[in-house]
Amino acid sequence: RENFPQKISEYVLNKLRKDPNHPLFLQLSDAGPAERVDQSDPTVELPYRVESNIIHKYSSRILVFFTGTCFCHCRFCFWRNRDFYHPQPHEQTLQTIENYLNKHDQVVEIIISGGDFLTLDDDEITMILKRLAGLGRMIRIHSRVLSFQPRRL
Repeated sequence: RENFPQKISEYVLNKLRKDPNHPLFLQLSDAGPAERVDQSDPTVELPYRVESNIIHKYSSRILVFFTGTCFCHCRFCFWRNRDFYHPQPHEQTLQTIENYLNKHDQVVEIIISGGDFLTLDDDEITMILKRLAGLGRMIRIHSRVLSFQPRRL
């Protein structure tokens, strides 16, 4: 775990102080049986990485990344061993997404994953979502914010 240190949000820590057997603790600690993922690409997505921050595994949707940061580090995380995220300015990522979608009309959905998109500040999130909304595709955000930092919403 040296490359993937334990990281727990203040919200979860407060829960654990009240109840050390809280189910969130089992997702974050090495206590108890773990769901270990030893493969470097367990979801077989790397062959579908078409740009540095875009994965196009299914014809109608793309997975995009704006951050590699999460609120907590889950012990079962299948992203932990990946060198998939290379930070770049959001404007560059947005331009890459727009250029890619201009060549791929079949894509109807943009899934924002990562890291947790909601770790970005409000101004960044607003700017990114406005730009993506202008591309005329459905937008879905993958986030664990409700579990790990619900006051963020």
